[in-house]
Amino acid sequence: MACAPKGGAGTRVPQICNLLRETLSLSGFDIVVPFSVKHYNAAVRELKHTEWCLPIPSPEVETPGGILVGNTKAVWEPFCNFMNANKENPDFAQNPFDRYTEACIFKGIESVNKAVGRNNWSRNTRFSHSTGKNFVHIQLACKLSEFAYLNPICHLNVHEDLGPWFALRAVIVTDLDLHAHPHDSTSKPSLPNPYPDSDEVLAAKVKQLFAPGKQNTWCDWLDLRDLATSDKAKKHRYSENQIRYHYTYDRKRITIDEDD
Repeated sequence: MACAPKGGAGTRVPQICNLLRETLSLSGFDIVVPFSVKHYNAAVRELKHTEWCLPIPSPEVETPGGILVGNTKAVWEPFCNFMNANKENPDFAQNPFDRYTEACIFKGIESVNKAVGRNNWSRNTRFSHSTGKNFVHIQLACKLSEFAYLNPICHLNVHEDLGPWFALRAVIVTDLDLHAHPHDSTSKPSLPNPYPDSDEVLAAKVKQLFAPGKQNTWCDWLDLRDLATSDKAKKHRYSENQIRYHYTYDRKRITIDEDD
Protein backbone atom coordinates (compact mmCIF):
# COMPACT_ATOMS: atom_id res chain seq x y z
CA MET A 1 0.00 0.00 0.00
CA ALA A 2 1.31 3.43 -0.91
CA CYS A 3 2.12 5.61 2.04
CA ALA A 4 0.17 8.84 2.49
CA PRO A 5 2.36 11.92 2.21
CA LYS A 6 3.64 13.40 5.41
CA GLY A 7 2.42 16.76 6.57
CA GLY A 8 -0.95 16.32 4.89
CA ALA A 9 0.13 17.88 1.58
CA GLY A 10 -1.74 16.15 -1.21
CA THR A 11 -3.51 13.77 1.16
CA ARG A 12 -6.79 12.61 -0.36
CA VAL A 13 -9.86 10.83 0.90
CA PRO A 14 -9.07 7.50 -0.85
CA GLN A 15 -5.66 7.44 0.87
CA ILE A 16 -7.30 8.11 4.23
CA CYS A 17 -9.84 5.36 3.53
CA ASN A 18 -7.09 2.85 2.81
CA LEU A 19 -5.24 3.68 6.02
CA LEU A 20 -8.41 3.70 8.10
CA ARG A 21 -9.64 0.42 6.62
CA GLU A 22 -6.29 -1.21 7.38
CA THR A 23 -6.62 -0.25 11.04
CA LEU A 24 -10.35 -0.72 11.59
CA SER A 25 -10.53 -4.11 9.88
CA LEU A 26 -8.52 -5.53 12.78
CA SER A 27 -11.49 -4.69 15.00
CA GLY A 28 -14.02 -6.03 12.49
CA PHE A 29 -15.02 -2.76 10.81
CA ASP A 30 -14.27 -3.82 7.27
CA ILE A 31 -16.42 -1.32 5.38
CA VAL A 32 -14.69 2.05 4.85
CA VAL A 33 -15.86 3.97 1.78
CA PRO A 34 -15.93 7.64 0.68
CA PHE A 35 -18.99 9.73 -0.09
CA SER A 36 -19.68 13.34 -0.99
CA VAL A 37 -20.76 15.52 1.94
CA LYS A 38 -22.06 18.03 -0.59
CA HIS A 39 -24.35 15.45 -2.18
CA TYR A 40 -25.51 14.22 1.22
CA ASN A 41 -26.44 17.73 2.39
CA ALA A 42 -28.29 18.41 -0.86
CA ALA A 43 -30.22 15.16 -0.47
CA VAL A 44 -31.36 15.80 3.11
CA ARG A 45 -32.41 19.31 2.13
CA GLU A 46 -34.62 17.75 -0.53
CA LEU A 47 -36.17 15.67 2.25
CA LYS A 48 -36.90 18.92 4.15
CA HIS A 49 -34.53 17.97 6.97
CA THR A 50 -31.85 20.63 6.96
CA GLU A 51 -31.10 19.73 10.59
CA TRP A 52 -29.54 16.49 9.30
CA CYS A 53 -26.91 18.35 7.27
CA LEU A 54 -23.29 17.56 8.02
CA PRO A 55 -20.94 20.46 8.82
CA ILE A 56 -18.79 21.80 5.99
CA PRO A 57 -15.29 22.16 7.47
CA SER A 58 -14.10 24.94 5.18
CA PRO A 59 -15.60 26.98 2.32
CA GLU A 60 -12.27 26.49 0.55
CA VAL A 61 -12.99 22.78 0.14
CA GLU A 62 -15.11 22.56 -2.99
CA THR A 63 -16.18 18.91 -2.68
CA PRO A 64 -15.68 17.88 0.98
CA GLY A 65 -15.22 14.18 1.44
CA GLY A 66 -16.97 12.04 4.00
CA ILE A 67 -16.10 8.50 5.06
CA LEU A 68 -18.70 5.84 5.81
CA VAL A 69 -17.71 3.10 8.27
CA GLY A 70 -19.54 -0.18 8.76
CA ASN A 71 -19.10 -3.86 9.39
CA THR A 72 -20.01 -7.29 8.11
CA LYS A 73 -20.30 -10.37 10.32
CA ALA A 74 -16.51 -10.11 10.65
CA VAL A 75 -16.97 -7.78 13.63
CA TRP A 76 -18.47 -10.42 15.88
CA GLU A 77 -15.36 -12.35 16.93
CA PRO A 78 -13.24 -9.24 17.72
CA PHE A 79 -16.16 -7.73 19.64
CA CYS A 80 -16.74 -10.90 21.68
CA ASN A 81 -13.03 -11.19 22.47
CA PHE A 82 -12.91 -7.54 23.48
CA MET A 83 -15.91 -7.89 25.78
CA ASN A 84 -14.48 -11.04 27.33
CA ALA A 85 -11.38 -9.03 28.26
CA ASN A 86 -13.44 -6.06 29.52
CA LYS A 87 -16.24 -7.73 31.47
CA GLU A 88 -15.67 -5.58 34.54
CA ASN A 89 -15.06 -2.31 32.70
CA PRO A 90 -17.89 0.06 33.71
CA ASP A 91 -17.47 2.01 30.46
CA PHE A 92 -18.99 -0.95 28.63
CA ALA A 93 -21.76 -1.75 31.10
CA GLN A 94 -24.47 -0.19 28.90
CA ASN A 95 -24.75 -0.34 25.11
CA PRO A 96 -21.45 -2.22 24.86
CA PHE A 97 -21.41 -2.48 21.07
CA ASP A 98 -21.98 1.26 20.68
CA ARG A 99 -19.11 1.95 23.09
CA TYR A 100 -16.92 -0.58 21.27
CA THR A 101 -17.69 1.11 17.96
CA GLU A 102 -16.81 4.55 19.30
CA ALA A 103 -13.57 3.35 20.91
CA CYS A 104 -12.40 1.54 17.76
CA ILE A 105 -13.22 4.36 15.35
CA PHE A 106 -11.60 7.08 17.46
CA LYS A 107 -8.54 4.84 17.88
CA GLY A 108 -8.50 4.33 14.12
CA ILE A 109 -8.58 8.09 13.53
CA GLU A 110 -5.64 8.53 15.90
CA SER A 111 -3.71 5.87 14.00
CA VAL A 112 -4.31 7.65 10.70
CA ASN A 113 -3.28 10.96 12.30
CA LYS A 114 0.14 9.48 12.98
CA ALA A 115 0.40 7.92 9.52
CA VAL A 116 -0.30 11.16 7.62
CA GLY A 117 1.42 13.50 10.05
CA ARG A 118 -1.56 15.71 10.84
CA ASN A 119 -4.31 15.73 13.47
CA ASN A 120 -7.10 17.76 11.93
CA TRP A 121 -8.23 15.94 8.78
CA SER A 122 -11.28 14.52 10.62
CA ARG A 123 -13.59 17.37 11.61
CA ASN A 124 -16.78 15.65 12.73
CA THR A 125 -17.76 12.06 13.56
CA ARG A 126 -21.36 10.93 13.87
CA PHE A 127 -22.56 7.47 14.75
CA SER A 128 -25.62 5.54 13.64
CA HIS A 129 -26.76 5.55 17.28
CA SER A 130 -26.39 9.35 17.55
CA THR A 131 -29.57 11.31 18.15
CA GLY A 132 -30.66 14.95 18.27
CA LYS A 133 -28.35 17.45 16.60
CA ASN A 134 -25.82 14.69 15.87
CA PHE A 135 -28.26 12.48 13.96
CA VAL A 136 -27.10 11.32 10.54
CA HIS A 137 -29.20 9.66 7.83
CA ILE A 138 -26.59 6.97 7.47
CA GLN A 139 -28.55 4.83 5.02
CA LEU A 140 -28.70 7.79 2.65
CA ALA A 141 -24.94 8.32 3.05
CA CYS A 142 -24.48 4.65 2.13
CA LYS A 143 -26.63 5.06 -0.98
CA LEU A 144 -24.66 8.13 -2.05
CA SER A 145 -21.37 6.32 -1.51
CA GLU A 146 -22.60 3.76 -4.05
CA PHE A 147 -21.66 0.98 -1.65
CA ALA A 148 -25.18 -0.43 -1.47
CA TYR A 149 -28.63 0.13 -2.95
CA LEU A 150 -31.28 1.61 -0.66
CA ASN A 151 -34.43 -0.42 -1.22
CA PRO A 152 -37.45 1.93 -0.91
CA ILE A 153 -39.80 -0.96 -0.08
CA CYS A 154 -38.08 -2.46 2.96
CA HIS A 155 -35.81 0.54 3.70
CA LEU A 156 -32.73 -1.68 3.90
CA ASN A 157 -29.43 -1.05 2.17
CA VAL A 158 -28.74 -4.10 0.02
CA HIS A 159 -25.27 -4.85 -1.33
CA GLU A 160 -24.68 -6.83 -4.51
CA ASP A 161 -22.69 -9.54 -2.69
CA LEU A 162 -23.44 -9.04 1.01
CA GLY A 163 -27.16 -8.52 0.59
CA PRO A 164 -28.51 -6.76 3.71
CA TRP A 165 -26.00 -8.48 6.00
CA PHE A 166 -23.88 -5.56 7.06
CA ALA A 167 -24.32 -2.65 9.43
CA LEU A 168 -23.59 1.05 9.07
CA ARG A 169 -21.85 2.52 12.10
CA ALA A 170 -20.46 6.02 11.52
CA VAL A 171 -19.67 8.84 9.14
CA ILE A 172 -16.53 10.93 9.40
CA VAL A 173 -16.48 14.41 7.86
CA THR A 174 -13.03 15.36 6.58
CA ASP A 175 -11.48 18.65 5.53
CA LEU A 176 -10.17 16.93 2.39
CA ASP A 177 -11.40 17.50 -1.12
CA LEU A 178 -12.57 14.49 -3.07
CA HIS A 179 -10.68 15.95 -6.05
CA ALA A 180 -11.06 13.72 -9.09
CA HIS A 181 -12.58 10.82 -7.16
CA PRO A 182 -15.71 9.47 -8.90
CA HIS A 183 -17.89 10.44 -5.93
CA ASP A 184 -17.37 14.16 -6.55
CA SER A 185 -19.29 13.95 -9.83
CA THR A 186 -22.14 16.41 -10.22
CA SER A 187 -24.46 13.59 -11.28
CA LYS A 188 -26.33 11.82 -8.51
CA PRO A 189 -25.19 8.25 -7.97
CA SER A 190 -27.79 5.61 -8.75
CA LEU A 191 -27.17 1.96 -8.05
CA PRO A 192 -29.44 -0.68 -9.59
CA ASN A 193 -31.46 -2.97 -7.36
CA PRO A 194 -29.20 -6.04 -6.95
CA TYR A 195 -32.12 -8.33 -6.04
CA PRO A 196 -35.29 -7.07 -7.77
CA ASP A 197 -36.91 -10.51 -7.60
CA SER A 198 -37.52 -9.94 -3.89
CA ASP A 199 -39.54 -6.74 -4.26
CA GLU A 200 -42.94 -8.40 -4.53
CA VAL A 201 -42.52 -10.55 -1.41
CA LEU A 202 -40.93 -7.63 0.44
CA ALA A 203 -43.93 -5.42 -0.34
CA ALA A 204 -46.29 -8.11 0.96
CA LYS A 205 -44.23 -8.50 4.14
CA VAL A 206 -44.11 -4.75 4.78
CA LYS A 207 -47.88 -4.57 4.33
CA GLN A 208 -48.24 -7.35 6.89
CA LEU A 209 -45.88 -5.65 9.34
CA PHE A 210 -47.87 -2.42 9.26
CA ALA A 211 -51.32 -3.98 9.26
CA PRO A 212 -53.70 -2.41 11.83
CA GLY A 213 -53.35 -4.08 15.20
CA LYS A 214 -50.31 -6.13 14.20
CA GLN A 215 -47.94 -6.72 17.13
CA ASN A 216 -44.52 -7.33 15.63
CA THR A 217 -41.60 -9.11 17.25
CA TRP A 218 -37.93 -8.95 16.36
CA CYS A 219 -38.41 -12.18 14.41
CA ASP A 220 -40.74 -10.34 12.02
CA TRP A 221 -38.01 -7.80 11.23
CA LEU A 222 -35.50 -10.63 10.81
CA ASP A 223 -37.88 -12.25 8.33
CA LEU A 224 -37.90 -9.02 6.33
CA ARG A 225 -34.12 -9.03 6.20
CA ASP A 226 -34.06 -12.66 5.11
CA LEU A 227 -36.52 -11.92 2.32
CA ALA A 228 -34.10 -9.26 1.02
CA THR A 229 -31.30 -11.85 0.93
CA SER A 230 -30.40 -13.49 -2.36
CA ASP A 231 -29.05 -17.03 -2.44
CA LYS A 232 -25.48 -15.84 -2.98
CA ALA A 233 -25.73 -13.47 0.00
CA LYS A 234 -26.83 -16.15 2.47
CA LYS A 235 -23.23 -16.99 3.32
CA HIS A 236 -22.88 -13.49 4.79
CA ARG A 237 -25.80 -13.92 7.19
CA TYR A 238 -24.87 -13.23 10.82
CA SER A 239 -24.40 -16.10 13.25
CA GLU A 240 -27.26 -16.96 15.60
CA ASN A 241 -25.71 -15.17 18.58
CA GLN A 242 -24.87 -12.09 16.53
CA ILE A 243 -28.42 -11.97 15.16
CA ARG A 244 -30.00 -12.30 18.59
CA TYR A 245 -27.76 -9.65 20.12
CA HIS A 246 -28.37 -7.33 17.16
CA TYR A 247 -32.15 -7.56 17.56
CA THR A 248 -32.60 -8.08 21.32
CA TYR A 249 -29.43 -6.63 22.96
CA ASP A 250 -29.27 -9.77 25.12
CA ARG A 251 -25.77 -9.61 26.61
CA LYS A 252 -25.76 -13.36 27.23
CA ARG A 253 -25.47 -13.66 23.46
CA ILE A 254 -22.08 -11.94 23.36
CA THR A 255 -20.24 -15.14 22.65
CA ILE A 256 -18.78 -16.77 19.56
CA ASP A 257 -20.93 -19.51 18.08
CA GLU A 258 -19.32 -22.92 17.96
CA ASP A 259 -19.71 -23.08 14.17
CA ASP A 260 -18.10 -19.63 13.59
